[in-house]
Amino acid sequence: MPKNPSNSISGDGRRIEMLLDGIVEHAVERARPGGAIAITARMAGQFVRIAITDPSDEGAPQDAAPDPPVQSAAAMALPLVIARELARRHGGEFYIKNGLQPGTQFVVDLPLPVQSARR
Repeated sequence: MPKNPSNSISGDGRRIEMLLDGIVEHAVERARPGGAIAITARMAGQFVRIAITDPSDEGAPQDAAPDPPVQSAAAMALPLVIARELARRHGGEFYIKNGLQPGTQFVVDLPLPVQSARR
């Protein structure tokens, strides 16, 4: 399938794959037996927002969530610490939304290339 530059992100493909693999594996490990996770991607301003949602999860522990609120790296699961660092190195952000009805959502925002963001 041909690439559409208006909805592409740029960066180190291997690192972005590592970022997403870590979050998905973490979500799968937390899912209830027989449960499922949902992965979505959409445009969000000058970012591509990728959300990994576990609707069966009752919420990640508060001490597992990266900024916001500010949390120490030692309080998070290692894959989430790595995901946050890799997202930030690509000019993006990683965070967790707790308290969804029901579930937990792991969100990665990665910036669009400058020419795509202007369109």
